[in-house]
Amino acid sequence: MKKLALACCAVLVVGGCMMLGGWAAGGRLYGSYYNGVLHPVTESLRDLTYGIQSRWHYYTWKNEHGWHSGWFEDHPGDWIGDTVDDVVDDALDVFDPDWWFD
Repeated sequence: MKKLALACCAVLVVGGCMMLGGWAAGGRLYGSYYNGVLHPVTESLRDLTYGIQSRWHYYTWKNEHGWHSGWFEDHPGDWIGDTVDDVVDDALDVFDPDWWFD
């Protein structure tokens, strides 16, 4: 068991040294794969710090297609106002005022 633990530690040390050597030589450490592209760790960290600084908001809502959720940069008041406007517009599209005057 001791030999297995030593072998694992050796692999981690060798891998860390190779990573640092490649980074020092001008390479990049890639750690995120999304949208069909491999992205460097520095880009992921930059996006994370931007999200923390800009105060992204996490919203959850339900509509006829089911539950949805996600991170949004806008302020809750803007998002709520846009949602209310959309619902009012949809209700007015269905409403027929001609029957009031018949």
